[in-house]
Amino acid sequence: MTLDRINEYFAFATSALVTGVGVMTVSEKLALAGLLLGIVSAVRLAIHRRRIEQASQRRNDLIEQILRQAETRNLSDRERQLLEQLHGDKPAWKNIIKKCSIAVIVALGISLAPGSVRTSKEGQQKIAGWEDCRSTPYYCTAGVLTVGIGSTGGVENREYSNQEIARRWVNDLQRAENCINNNFHGADMPQLTFEAMTDAALNLGCTGLMWFTDKNGRKQRTTIWKHAQARQWPQMCNRLTDFVNAGGKRSPGLVNRRNDFKAWCLLGLRTPS
Repeated sequence: MTLDRINEYFAFATSALVTGVGVMTVSEKLALAGLLLGIVSAVRLAIHRRRIEQASQRRNDLIEQILRQAETRNLSDRERQLLEQLHGDKPAWKNIIKKCSIAVIVALGISLAPGSVRTSKEGQQKIAGWEDCRSTPYYCTAGVLTVGIGSTGGVENREYSNQEIARRWVNDLQRAENCINNNFHGADMPQLTFEAMTDAALNLGCTGLMWFTDKNGRKQRTTIWKHAQARQWPQMCNRLTDFVNAGGKRSPGLVNRRNDFKAWCLLGLRTPS
């Protein structure tokens, strides 16, 4: 029963009560009382249903908000369980984030394009381990649409196959290696040193690794680039930790990543070629 129909009955019953209660028989009075009781019950039921609908809408709005936030990060197992309980059988949230295997993508990239990159399988897995592997696009902390192993540029809002992700990974790695070869004398570097610098180019972009903006807004060459031009590999490795800010703030994750590859870079200088 709708609220409009309830209002019609209530108006009729009220009119009858006001105009005719004095001349009603006992049976008519009982019938009117039953009608009024039914109206009250219907009103209470309608109000209860409306409250349930409003609560359900608030819950769905909250879930959608969580899903939008989840696009920029991984969900923990506990968060997934809670979403499954809240969202019932609706599978939409499960399609927001789909992860892929770094080991599978690296191996597939090597098989699809053997010899196309210098970085070793071990080096690729090490670099990729600091990224993430997702087959569905998401927005990174910088607000850039990303897919696969930290791959940006021309990302479509759809699920990607392992082959597509592997090809993007190889292409991204090739660009990073070309940056080091063409601008940092990468061909002269020891293997692990080259891989550490490739990680920096992949993560920062070639321009970000070569240039910075000083306090006066002028573009300046980075110190790491200057050491590379002089082939001062130890000094170059030590400058990897210059790049630890994200959005103007020091990032603990970048600090750890740079320290890891600084050690990898220096290890290359102690490892026979």
